[in-house]
Amino acid sequence: MDIKITANNSPTAASPLSPLYLSARVFSDVSTYSFFVSQPGRHWIRLYFLPIPDKKYNLTSATFCVFADNMVLLHDFSFIASPPNPILKEYIVVTQGDTSKIIFTPKDSIAFINAIEIVSAPPTLIPNTTNGLPPQEQFDISNNALQVVYRLNMGGALVTAFNNTLGRTWLPDAPFLKLEAAAQAAWVPPRTIKYPDDKAVTPLIAPANIYSTAQQTASSNTSQARFNITWEMEAEPGFKYLIRLHFLAYYQDFTVDSSSIINSTLLVQVGPSTTDSSNTDAILNGLEVMKISNQANSLDGQFSPKTSSQLGKRILTGIGLSVAVIAAALAIVMCCR
Repeated sequence: MDIKITANNSPTAASPLSPLYLSARVFSDVSTYSFFVSQPGRHWIRLYFLPIPDKKYNLTSATFCVFADNMVLLHDFSFIASPPNPILKEYIVVTQGDTSKIIFTPKDSIAFINAIEIVSAPPTLIPNTTNGLPPQEQFDISNNALQVVYRLNMGGALVTAFNNTLGRTWLPDAPFLKLEAAAQAAWVPPRTIKYPDDKAVTPLIAPANIYSTAQQTASSNTSQARFNITWEMEAEPGFKYLIRLHFLAYYQDFTVDSSSIINSTLLVQVGPSTTDSSNTDAILNGLEVMKISNQANSLDGQFSPKTSSQLGKRILTGIGLSVAVIAAALAIVMCCR
C-alpha cells in the first residue's frame, strides 16, 4: 500500500523550503516506479528526501533501501541518526533498455520519497574509460553507476539548479579548503567565458559561472615560494572515485582507488609545475567528485541488489504520479533525450 501525505506548512521567506519537500509518498511494502526513457544510456536520477511531520506515519524512523536498474543506490537509508534536513541524492546510472525502474524496499518499517527526477545525460558527459593515478593505469567505467558526492565552485558562490545547465548545484569550495591562506579567489565576468570551437568543452560540461571563478595560489613575498592548495572531503572507504578537475575551457578526469581514502578522507591538491621552476602559480575553477559503483553493483556498501522477481511487487507508472513543481510535485520526470 502507498499513501500520499502533505506538510501543513507552506514555504515562507523565512524558511524557503522547496515545494518538492512539502509532500511525500509513503510505502508500506516493496514498490516500483517505472519510467520510459527514449534511448538507453546514462541518466541522472535525483532523489529528494525530507521526513515531513505526519500524525500517522513517522518518516524519521523509516528505514529502507533504494534500487535502480539493478544497482543499489541506498542501503538501510534512514533519518534516525541524522537531523531532519532536506537531502538530495544524485546518481548517474546506465539504462540498458527503454525503461528505468526505481524500487523502494522498506526494512521492517516504511519507505518514502518526496520527489524523483530523471534526466538523460549528454553522451559526452561521462567517458567510458578514465586514467588512474598513476596515469599508466586505465579504468573502464562504461557500465558503472556513479554517485555525485561533491560538486564545488572554486572561489565562487553557490550555483543553484535554477541558474545552471542540466539542473546541477555547485557548492562554494571555501568550507573544504584545508588552509585558506594558501588560496586566493579570482573572478571574471561570466559573459567573457568563451568555449572552444571544437566543442571539447560546452556548457553541458560546466556552465560559465564555474569557469568565471577560480582559486589560485596566494601571492607571497618570496619569489621562490611554492604552495599547494588542498581541499579535504569526507569519502566512503572501499570505493573508487572519479575526480574531475575543471580549468578554463578544459577539464581532466582521473580515477582514484580506495587506497587513496585515508581515515575516510579524500584530499585533492593542485600546485605549481614541478618541471618549470619559474612558474609558481596553480589554479582550479571547479571540482567534481563521483563515487563509482563496486563489483557488488552497489553505491552504498557491499550489498548486492535483490533480483527483480523478489522486488517487483508493485509497479507505479511515473507518468501517472508526475505533477508540476509549482503544485508541490511528488515526482518530476524529465526524459529529455
